[in-house]
Amino acid sequence: MDVIGRVLLFGGAFFAFAAQIYIVILAFKRKVIEGILCFIIPGYVLIWALRQETRRPKVLLAWAGGLVALIVGVIILSI
Repeated sequence: MDVIGRVLLFGGAFFAFAAQIYIVILAFKRKVIEGILCFIIPGYVLIWALRQETRRPKVLLAWAGGLVALIVGVIILSI
């Protein structure tokens, strides 16, 4: 159980981080100020990825899945 918790914890953190960096790169390609906002303000990633003109639901779902895996890994390791 310890190994599964660690894999979920570190794998989820890596996956969420990679998805967020990908969203930041996409935002920089669109406008520099949007990329800076996505990089500095974590919640802006949600706003940027859900807007109609920049809709990226698959990347946002991957980001959310990474966060869920990270939280489940923390729960498993704390038991």
